Amino acid sequence: MRRYDVSDRNISMLATYALAKKGELAEHMFDYPVVGVDAMLPNGKDIKFELYPEYQLYVYLGGRYKQTMNARQYINFQRRINRVNKPMADYVLCAHLFDRNLDAFVADLKKYYEVNDSVTLPRHYREALTLYMHTHTAPAIIYKDNVGATDYEDYQVLERKFDNERDRKNALRRMYGNTYWYYYDYQR
Repeated sequence: MRRYDVSDRNISMLATYALAKKGELAEHMFDYPVVGVDAMLPNGKDIKFELYPEYQLYVYLGGRYKQTMNARQYINFQRRINRVNKPMADYVLCAHLFDRNLDAFVADLKKYYEVNDSVTLPRHYREALTLYMHTHTAPAIIYKDNVGATDYEDYQVLERKFDNERDRKNALRRMYGNTYWYYYDYQR
């Protein structure tokens, strides 16, 4: 996939689906400028497939329904009726990350992934857990990733280096623009 520098709702939806089909959604989602949960799925208006049959996406995610739902409603409905296959699990978890809801992310991560120090999680999930561990005094899950913790400390050191917000943001984007940490702190 080619990296785009400008957020676009259609490109976000296509990137999300393409990465999910390759099994790399949680590994590379934040390599692209993403728009958020609402752009994860077609909405029938400004986010849609032009040539690809939309129903194939929904079959891939575990279900297509007659009622119209936006991306957030669809993801929550799939969770509620317990119809979460592997690709849908990554959509659910990435939706929590887009919303910056680390508590919901951790709660659902335990449902869909084995989480312990001997299992390597996808990159953005590791980054989110590192951030979670740094922001919670009594975390619901303990996850140790020495490389991720070191990288996050370097991120924080670089962040403190600049008083000017624009300089700080530009320096962090150059070094960490493809991380969940950068999205969490600076993407709006």
